[in-house]
Order: sequence, then C-alpha cells, then structure tokens
Amino acid sequence: MTENENPDHVKLTELLEQAKPLMLKMYPDQQKVWVVESPLAQEIKSILANHPEYYAEIRAVVGGVFPPQRIMPPKEAMKSKGIMKSRQSKAAKSESRDKVRKMRDDFRAAEKKAKTPVAGAEIRSATRARRRVTKEVLKEFRGKFNG
Repeated sequence: MTENENPDHVKLTELLEQAKPLMLKMYPDQQKVWVVESPLAQEIKSILANHPEYYAEIRAVVGGVFPPQRIMPPKEAMKSKGIMKSRQSKAAKSESRDKVRKMRDDFRAAEKKAKTPVAGAEIRSATRARRRVTKEVLKEFRGKFNG
C-alpha cells in the first residue's frame, strides 16, 4: 500500500508526528487525560476506529496510550454468525462459577474455624509448656555446670 492509495494513513502519520513531541514530555496520568481531551488525540482515535490495523504503528510511535478498541458487530450479525448462542452457553457456565465460589467460601470458613480463640488458646498453652521445660533444662544444666 502506497501513501497515495490511503489518505487516512498519510493523515495519521502527520498526526503522529505532531503528537510524539507532546507525549514525550507527559507523565502516564497526563497522557490519559490528553487522550480523552485533546482534539489531536480524538482524530487519531477516529482513524484508529476505521483502521485498527494501524494500531501497531501508533503504539510504536506514542506507546500504549491508545488502547486497542474492540469493535462489536451489530446484534443481527451476531445472530447470523452464531455468536449469540456462544453467549448463551456462557450463561450455563455461570453454574460452575457458582460452584467454584461456594468451594472458595467453604474453604475460607474452614480457615476461620481453625483460627478460633479455642485453637489459639491451645497453641499458647503448648508454647508456654515448652518454655517451662526449656527453663527447667537450663536450670539443671547451669546447676551441673556451676556445681
């Protein structure tokens, strides 16, 4: 494809040449605001909407500021292509999602049950008992060593 064949490509390259010096001086949060508010960015977006194949070129010049746009086909086209059926099958998958969520919630409940105050008290008492034994062993050892 030559530049004479596609005037949108020529216009895009001109817009990108104007946008590149601006983008280099901006922080990422400023770039996001610029993409939303700038007329220059709006023109680039409109060309990108018509020609998504230019996305790689735009990304190479100004970075990932312009997110790739997903173009949704109209509902009539979706029905003829069977896309609506695939969406309906996704609804059936939500049952398995519910099962996963229930298992996750049950697992978290079991974890909370293990952290009950009774279990914590048992752990503390076992730790205290080990400390007492250790102290007694140290006293006995010191008595033999010093005595």
